[in-house]
Amino acid sequence: MITKDTKLIIPTLRCNNNCLFCSTSSSDGVFTPLKILKRKVIIAKNDGKDSITLFGGEPTIHPDFLKLVKFIGDEKLNLRLDSNLRLLSYKKFAKTILKYCNVISIQTSIHGHTAKIHDSITRTKGSFDQTIKALRNLSELGFDMDLIVPNTVMVKQNIRHLEKIVKFETIDLGLRNIKFSFLEITGRAKKNLNLLLPKFSEIKPYLNDAFEFSKSLSDISFSIEKGPLCICPNEKEINYIFEPELIHPQRFIHSKKCNKCSKISKCMGIYKEYLDLYGDSELGY
Repeated sequence: MITKDTKLIIPTLRCNNNCLFCSTSSSDGVFTPLKILKRKVIIAKNDGKDSITLFGGEPTIHPDFLKLVKFIGDEKLNLRLDSNLRLLSYKKFAKTILKYCNVISIQTSIHGHTAKIHDSITRTKGSFDQTIKALRNLSELGFDMDLIVPNTVMVKQNIRHLEKIVKFETIDLGLRNIKFSFLEITGRAKKNLNLLLPKFSEIKPYLNDAFEFSKSLSDISFSIEKGPLCICPNEKEINYIFEPELIHPQRFIHSKKCNKCSKISKCMGIYKEYLDLYGDSELGY
């Protein structure tokens, strides 16, 4: 979720993963010239932003990525990085980023607790091992691991393992922020819908189990985004990410059943294509 104090910059839509459901990446995406990226940084600074969010595609594969990070640091702006972190598996690369700029948050993707599951979703052999190596590098370099948010998109391939994913992220990796996302039915996800899309009723028990396990640990933030509030665990105990700007007749919508719900004003609703496929019988209020 992009806050008002940061400026989103996308250096490229290219990515070194090939995720089944990606909504943004493109194998033939261009690399925006460094001078244009620098200009965007200056505009953001003049607009009073205190940080730059680098997004993609995969921003780290831009040939001038480190130069851009140094420029952001030289302009006394903070960095928020949204990345699969694979290039940070090279410790020198990770160390250089932390040297050049004050990194205040990192969001990455962990779609399974094993390489077999994660790599089947990214369709990139070795991607799991590199992302995990990057996280261990950051820890060894003294980076505050509480600033890292691993996101898991819930699909047929991983929903039975949500609790194991939480255990892996918290106990094995020492992360304190957990985030699950419902599938956005855009981009490649539309082409792979039968392979990917679980019903809410299939997700709910596994999501509840994952949440209950997180409660057994101390100081864990459990976030959920891009799905109906009624499918989530106890709303008072989770961080439900509400983005009303995404509610649109061709994207997130509320069904007739939703109109009877007292939570409708703070609920994302359902992806239109999901409602077309499965209806709203699973929703509760």
